[in-house]
Amino acid sequence: MSIDYGTVFENNSLSGKQRAFIEVQNRCPLCNHQLEIKVVSHVDAVTLREEALCPSCEVPARVRDHKLQ
Repeated sequence: MSIDYGTVFENNSLSGKQRAFIEVQNRCPLCNHQLEIKVVSHVDAVTLREEALCPSCEVPARVRDHKLQ
């Protein structure tokens, strides 16, 4: 999944704190490179798995399962 954060930041309704949060969540904690985020649906388990990987240093930044309701 690829998100154009330039478009997100053009939205004037975001506060400075919200912009900072988005930036931190989408950058590698080691090298500050833009993370690649993959979302996989597990319909039988009613979850979405979010996997964020740094393409530069190949470090997995996070893996989270989100329960669908």
